Amino acid sequence: MSTHRPPPLSRSEVWVAHLAGEGAWGTGEHPEAAARLAAQVQVAGLIVVLSVMWTLVPERLASSAEPWIPITAAVTTTAALLGVLVRPLLLALGRRRPLSRPTTAALVRLVASTTIYLGIVVVLPGWRAVAVWPLGVAGGADAILTRWALGLPFEGPHWWSTLFRSPVMAGVAAGLAIVVVTDVPAQDTVAVLMLLMALGLALFAAWGTMWLLDASRRRVDERVEDAVRRARHEEHRRRAHWLHDDVCAELQLTSLRLRTGRLAPSHVASELADLDHRLRVRQTDELIASGDARLAELVQPALRRLQAAGVRLLDVPSLDDAHLHLQPHEARLFTRLVGVLVSNAVNAGASAVSLLLQHDDEVIGVTVIDDAGGFPDVPLPPGRGLERLVNELGPGSITIEPTAQGSKVTLRMPYGHELSTPRDRTQVN
Repeated sequence: MSTHRPPPLSRSEVWVAHLAGEGAWGTGEHPEAAARLAAQVQVAGLIVVLSVMWTLVPERLASSAEPWIPITAAVTTTAALLGVLVRPLLLALGRRRPLSRPTTAALVRLVASTTIYLGIVVVLPGWRAVAVWPLGVAGGADAILTRWALGLPFEGPHWWSTLFRSPVMAGVAAGLAIVVVTDVPAQDTVAVLMLLMALGLALFAAWGTMWLLDASRRRVDERVEDAVRRARHEEHRRRAHWLHDDVCAELQLTSLRLRTGRLAPSHVASELADLDHRLRVRQTDELIASGDARLAELVQPALRRLQAAGVRLLDVPSLDDAHLHLQPHEARLFTRLVGVLVSNAVNAGASAVSLLLQHDDEVIGVTVIDDAGGFPDVPLPPGRGLERLVNELGPGSITIEPTAQGSKVTLRMPYGHELSTPRDRTQVN
């Protein structure tokens, strides 16, 4: 079955996409570290431009015959810079603000970028126009963010070839032609050349920024993939170690006892049932360690133990009651809770048991009903597993009710947070 891939973007569509920026194509999800780094570089470039411009504004005002021109340009450029700065600043702080109208965003950002560039040239004429290079840094960071959002690779040579065939280079060529074919004063010619030099420097800064950010992201991705491979390899080694040292050792021990005659034939079933229980407990530990344990999976070892002991299961949890997922610390406590109740029923000689689950938004209740003839130890004797568990869960966590043939014991445990967090323990109906 072939995977559907979106058609490649045309050159004009790529240009519009870059003009609209990352916000028009991002998913709105929490940005990853590479995206936040690129946004931070963009913010830094814009702030450097603003700082350099206002540092040189007093000198420009003192030398200008018409001071209102540079001050108007400086104020307009500052407003455009601050408008452009909002989105990358939010992204650098870990927040995304998706845009619903890419075309409108492209037009607004085009006007803002043109205003910023021309404003800096007016405020910083001549050789000072090379101070626009931080705009290249900001533009490169913005461009690489957009390419990441669109899933486009960054290829340096292809980027340059595309740029030289773009409307930007067409405008540069037109400017050079005008300078060559017209009788432009030498002073104006130098100004035009400096302007073109500043533009080239900004473009080179943009390319360098994109290359560095993309290379940084590739290195991070390679490290993450390597860490994932090592973790998988270690997990395979650990599971192989468990199978070899634990499971195989248990099977060999049981086989040896059978071969040497130390185990009576009547006890073979009990020995194998005990082995099955231990292996299932170990499997449950592995499941808990994975961080994705459900109640239905955690009660299986207890149910199999009851069956192996010859106890009839009158009632078991439904899938609706046992669908809940638990955190590792909660799953371990739940496993202990079920294990203690089942062990008490088996040790008391129960022949029929019902195991029930109830839960609300805060509390899980486990009920075991048996026919073992009652629950004589009230209050609970100190030192036993049930007494220690009740002390850990807190007052009101246990309910013991006599039945016609035995007893009904319910234990309640909170979930959704650490047990040390103060809370009201709601009774489970």
